[in-house]
Formats: sequence, C-alpha cells, structure tokens
Amino acid sequence: MNHIIKIAKPSLAVIGSLLALSVFAGEKVDQKLTVAANTNITIENVRGEVVIHGWNKNEIAVTGELDDKTEKFIFEKTDNGVLIKVVTPRNTNYGSYSIVDEDGSNLIINLPKNARVNFDGVSTNVIANNLQHGSTIQTVSGNIDLTNLADHIEISTVSGDIKSKALSGKISLSSVSGEIDDKNSQGRLRIEAVSGNIDSSSAATIVTAHNVSGEIKLSLQQVDELELNTVSDDATVTLHLNNDGVIKASSVSGDIELYFQNNVQASFRLNSSVNDDIVNKLTNKKAKKAKYGPGASLNFETGNGNGAVRINTVSGDIKVAKK
Repeated sequence: MNHIIKIAKPSLAVIGSLLALSVFAGEKVDQKLTVAANTNITIENVRGEVVIHGWNKNEIAVTGELDDKTEKFIFEKTDNGVLIKVVTPRNTNYGSYSIVDEDGSNLIINLPKNARVNFDGVSTNVIANNLQHGSTIQTVSGNIDLTNLADHIEISTVSGDIKSKALSGKISLSSVSGEIDDKNSQGRLRIEAVSGNIDSSSAATIVTAHNVSGEIKLSLQQVDELELNTVSDDATVTLHLNNDGVIKASSVSGDIELYFQNNVQASFRLNSSVNDDIVNKLTNKKAKKAKYGPGASLNFETGNGNGAVRINTVSGDIKVAKK
C-alpha cells in the first residue's frame, strides 16, 4: 500500500517568522518581499539610522545591520499590510544611548514609492525620500531628513531636528525642542515647535505656523490663508497675499513683521495691548495710541481691500511693509 505524504507550502508569514529566528543581534540582514504597489508598510526601530527609499518595484528590500540588542527581526505580511520590526528588550534604557550609537540598527529599506509608510522610533535618525502615497514618521530624539514626499505627510519628533525638501500635499511638521527647516514645499503646510526655530521657504497656499519660544521665519509665495502664532520670540514673514486672502497673526511678547508684494489688496486691523510700536510702511496712515492706558491700534485698507490681515499682540512690536 502506497503512502502519499503531502507537504504544505509555507506561507510568506511563516517564512518571515523563520527568517526572523535565523537573524541574530548585530548581524547583517538582506531580505526581500514581493508586495502590492499601494500596500501599507509599518516600520519599527528603536535606535540607529534607517534610510527609506521609494522605488518603482513592487518589492521591499531590507539591507544593513541590526541593533546589537536585537532579539528578533520581523519582516512579514500581516492583515494590515507589511510589518518590518527590530525587536529589542523592553527594559533597555535607550535614553542613555546616543542617537548615532554604532550599536544601533543601520538599515536601508527600498519599497514601492506608492506604498503608505508608517515609521515609529525612539533614538533613530530617519532619512526618507521619494514616497508618494503618504507618510507618518515619529521619533523621540532622532533627526528626520525628508526629500520628495507627497500626499498626507505627518512628521514629529521631540528633541530631533527636521529637514525637508520638496514635500507636497497635506503636510504637518512638529518638533518640541528641535529645529525645523523646510524648503520648496507646496500644498497645505502646518509647522509647530515649542523652543526650536522654524524656517520655511514654501509655495503652500494654506500655512499654519505655531511656536512658543523659538523664532519663525517664513518665505511664502501665493498665500490664501496664513495663521501665525508665537509667544515670546519673533516672527518674520515674506509673502504674496492673494485676493481674498486672510492672515491671522498673534503674539504675547514676540515681534511680528510681515512683508507684502507691492499691490497687496487687503484691510488691515493691527492691535497692541501694551506696546504702541506699530509700524506701517504700506500707506501713510499712523497708529493711534489707546485713549485710556497703554496700547495702540491701526486700521487701514490697500487697493480694493478684499483680503484681510489681522494682527494682535500683547507687548510685541508690529510691522507691515513691502518686500
């Protein structure tokens, strides 16, 4: 009697698990996985540096070296897409390691440029480029360097710096104590910091910039909406305000300076609660001091007055002028 033994083919998830077991701490990794072009990809790495590059292949390729404390490397398909994870001990005090510690992971991940990417790290530097279908990147103390990202982009770090170039879509950049330097972005831009400086040169038409004790410098082009808020540091903005464009700016003690195109057409309402230093270089109209107590205000229009510029400060200076 013949016995027929059927050998089932292992799933990609099983293969991924087997591969994970075969990779040890600090070892080289070189693995590939075929995926759909628009798949969701989640990447988790605690420390080191990760380079994420979008390419035209329907394939993910991971190369490099794993963290010396790696317990397991996961690279597998899941119900939600694909998971790439460097598993390290939970009780490790990563706060004691430098973000460029040589013992951290050093990985290059090539993936479909139309994939949706989610990255989560602690002391990990991230370099990402050519991702066209949305990206969410979060770190604690790592720096983030971005080039040519599109769609819905959410970037945040606590103490790391953010450098971005040629982002487009709905963009959110956030750092607590790190610097934010944005170049050539377009679409809708939101930038937030607490004590780090903000510097952006953008073609975004809708812009929001919030800071507490860091400086804000914006060089903008055709603006429909600008929301600007600072507490104790200064904000300087150069822009072209479109017809019917709206600017709302406020500060506590920080100075606000706005520089417009020659033919700006808007109504201006400028108010200071304590300070009386409101400078108008757009028209000959001067600020009026408050009748009772400190403070001053200045209301005027340029052109047809279709746009709206509203600036309020407690004790900071206000200046509006031509660029």
